[in-house]
Amino acid sequence: MEFVQTKNTNLRRLRSDDLEKMRQLESDPLVMKFTSARRIQTEEQSKFRLGAQIAKQPSWEPFGIWLAEKKSDRSLVGWFMLIPEEFEQLELGFMLVRSYWGQGFATEIGHALIDYAFSHEAIKSLMATATPNNAASIRVLEKLGFRYIKNTFVDDKESEGRVDLRLFAIYK
Repeated sequence: MEFVQTKNTNLRRLRSDDLEKMRQLESDPLVMKFTSARRIQTEEQSKFRLGAQIAKQPSWEPFGIWLAEKKSDRSLVGWFMLIPEEFEQLELGFMLVRSYWGQGFATEIGHALIDYAFSHEAIKSLMATATPNNAASIRVLEKLGFRYIKNTFVDDKESEGRVDLRLFAIYK
């Protein structure tokens, strides 16, 4: 999906000139609080992550990572992903610019991406994770039809600790 539209947004693939837009997300401590990075990123870290995500895109086709922009003024709404996790399963993830929190953009775009994923016959389920204290993302996942599966965790390589997560899934 190179380009898709929802009622209020256009989604497009990441490009090498998107560093400023990624910085808009990754330099906001409240946006980053609930991500796998859990902390703001330096410009160099954002540049590295953007390059790595663009480089991986061919292996993720027809899925991957997109930027969402408002149709009305092309302002950045957020970053959305459908990344292959396991055979016949994708991971849905998103980060929104703080000024667009609570306005329904994550739900609107999430529905479009779920429809897109399930239009591929091989995809049988989607999974998503959220930290237990990220009530807003959990609410979005529930609105999208995801159901809680179990508590899990990932290792935090920077702090040598762990990040507790809730695992959610939706099935075709």
